[in-house]
Amino acid sequence: MPRRLAARCVPPHVPRSAAGGKHGVTRIGRPPVGVAKSPHAPERPLPRARCQIGVIGAWKVLRTVILPGAAGLPHAADRSRPLAPRPGMPPIMSSSAAGTSAATPAAARPPLSAYGHLLAIYIVWGGAYFAVKICVSGPALVTVFQLQSVRMWGASLLLALVALMRCGPPRRLRRADLLICAVSGILMWVAGNGLATLASKHATSSFIVMSMGAIPLWSCLLELLIARQVPTLRVVTGLCLGLFGLFLVVSPTLLDAHSAIIEPGYGGFAVAILIAAGVSWSLGTIVQRPLMQRMATEWAAAFQMLSAALVLTLFTGVEAAPLPQSPSLPQWLALGFLIVFASVIGLTSYIRVLRAFTPTVATTFAYVNPIIGVLLGWIVLGETLAPVSLAGLAVVLASIAIVLSGRR
Repeated sequence: MPRRLAARCVPPHVPRSAAGGKHGVTRIGRPPVGVAKSPHAPERPLPRARCQIGVIGAWKVLRTVILPGAAGLPHAADRSRPLAPRPGMPPIMSSSAAGTSAATPAAARPPLSAYGHLLAIYIVWGGAYFAVKICVSGPALVTVFQLQSVRMWGASLLLALVALMRCGPPRRLRRADLLICAVSGILMWVAGNGLATLASKHATSSFIVMSMGAIPLWSCLLELLIARQVPTLRVVTGLCLGLFGLFLVVSPTLLDAHSAIIEPGYGGFAVAILIAAGVSWSLGTIVQRPLMQRMATEWAAAFQMLSAALVLTLFTGVEAAPLPQSPSLPQWLALGFLIVFASVIGLTSYIRVLRAFTPTVATTFAYVNPIIGVLLGWIVLGETLAPVSLAGLAVVLASIAIVLSGRR
C-alpha cells in the first residue's frame, strides 16, 4: 500500500490532533529508516480503512480473475465476446439449437465480418469434394492417407506462417488447450474429412456432398444429447424430416446395386462411413469451442491440422503404399486448392464463424455446398444425378431451415 494512503488511515478512536506527525497525521506502519521503535509505545490496532481496502482488492481479484478462469469464462475485459464453456462441459446453446427460449445476448448480433467468413465457407468448401475426387481418380494412384497427410502438412505449415505474421508467437499455451486442439483436429480432419475422402474413391463427388449436407442435423442432435435438453416440436420435426431426406439421398445406392452413383459392392460401406464422417465433424466442432476465447484463431487451426498431420503420417507409414508416379496437372491444381483454399482459408473462416455463432448455425454451409458440389460434378465430371437423391437433398435443406428458423 502506498505510504500516503497508509498515512491517512488513522484509527477512528485516535483524534487527528493528538495523533502527532505532520499536520496532525499519524504515520502508521513501520517506523522510518534509522528511527528505532520505542519499546514502551503501545501497539496500534490495524486501521479499519486498510482492512476495507484489502478485502475489496481481494474480492476484485477473486471475481475477475480466479472465478472466470476456473469456470472457463472470459475475464472482465472479454465480457463483450460470447462465452465459451469449460472443457468437458456442454456448449452454451441458443434457443434455435436446443429448442429453448434462453438465448445468449452476445450471440444475438454477430459482427458483419462473421457473415463474410460464412460466405467464404459456402463457396470454398462447396468445391472441396470436387477437388478430392480429381486427386484420387487421376492418372497417378494416390491413396487416401497420402492425400490427407500431404494436405494437412502443407496446410498446417502455411497456417503457422500466417499465424506468426499476424499474431506473433503463441502465448500462454496450456496443456488443456493443446489437448483440445489435438482431439478436435483428429475428429474433424482424420475421422470426419478423412472418411469422406475415403468414400470419394468409390462414390461420385455430388453424392458425397449431398450426404455431408446433413451435418447441421447431426450437430443439432449432438448438442441436444450433450446438454440433456428436451427439444421443441419444431426441432423434432426438422430432425425427423432431415433423416428421411438423408434416406432419400442414399436410397439409390442401397436399392440399386448397379447404380452409376457408387461403385458396385460399396453401397452400404460408403453410406456408413459418410454418416460417421458427418457425426465426427459435428462432434469436433463442439469440442473445439473452448478454444475460441483463449487462443488465436490461426494458431488454433494450425495446431489442429498439425495434430491431424501427425496421425495421418503414422497411418501412411503403416499403409506402406508406393508413392504416386507423375501426377497430372489437374491433380496438382486440385491439391493446391485443397491446401490453400479448402484447408487454410476455409478452416480459418470456420473458426472465426464459431466465435459469433453456435455450431448449428456455423454448419449451415451445408445449404450452399451441396448445390455447388452437385453442379461441379455434373458439369465438369459428367456425374449422374439420381432424381430421388435430388429430392432427398431438397428435403434435407428444408429440414435444416426448420431447425434453424427459430434463430431468425
